Amino acid sequence: MEQRPSRTREFVNRRLGLAPADNPSSSSAINLPSIVVWLLGLMIVVFLIQLVLPAVPQNQLDRALGFVPDRFTEGLRQGQPIIPLLFPLVSHAFVHGGPAHLIFNGLWMMIFGAGVARRMATDSPQTSDRLWNTLWFVVFFCLCGVAGALVFYVMNPSLPFPLVGASGAISGLMGGAMRFVMRRLAPWGVVHGGLAPITSRPVAVVTALYIGTNLMTALGL
Repeated sequence: MEQRPSRTREFVNRRLGLAPADNPSSSSAINLPSIVVWLLGLMIVVFLIQLVLPAVPQNQLDRALGFVPDRFTEGLRQGQPIIPLLFPLVSHAFVHGGPAHLIFNGLWMMIFGAGVARRMATDSPQTSDRLWNTLWFVVFFCLCGVAGALVFYVMNPSLPFPLVGASGAISGLMGGAMRFVMRRLAPWGVVHGGLAPITSRPVAVVTALYIGTNLMTALGL
C-alpha cells in the first residue's frame, strides 16, 4: 500500500523546497537539489582534510581559506592582487570550526538552500536551463558569503583570527527563502507569481526577529 505524506507535510515540503510539487508522494524523505548536495559535499571534504592534518598545517589551512580581517586590511593598504585578496571572502564559507559547526550549518543549508534552489529550478529537465540556473544559485550563495564576511569585517577590521563557516551565506539563502515562504498563500514554483517585496510586513518581521536573536546571542542573552 502506497503511503502518502500528510497534507501538512506536503505544504511544508513545498514551501521549503524539500520535495517537488509535481511529485508529492516521492518516497524520499528529503529530496535535495543536486547543487545543494555538491556544496555540502565540498564542505565535508574540506572538514575531513582538516581532521587528518596535524595541528600546524591545519591552522595554516584555516588561515589560507578563512577570512582574516587584519590581513584583508593590510592587503588593501598594500594594493595586493585582487584575486588572492578576495578569494577568502568566498572560501571561508567551506571551512568549519568543528563537527557541531558543520552539522548546524549543514542542516540550515539543507532547509533554506534546497528551498531557494527549487525556486531557481536548478534541477530543471532542460540541460541548458539547469546549468544556467545552477550557476546563478552558486553566484547567489557566494555573494551572500561575501556580504556576511564584509559585515563582519566592518565590525572587526583589525581582528587577527580567521572567520570560518557558511553562516553568512546561509543567512542570505534564508533571506531569499523568506521572500516566497512568507508570502501569504504563495503558490509553488518559479512560474507562479512574484516574490514578496523586501519591505512587506512578513519579510520585515522575520528579518527583525532574525537580527534581534543574533544580537541577543552575541551579547550572551
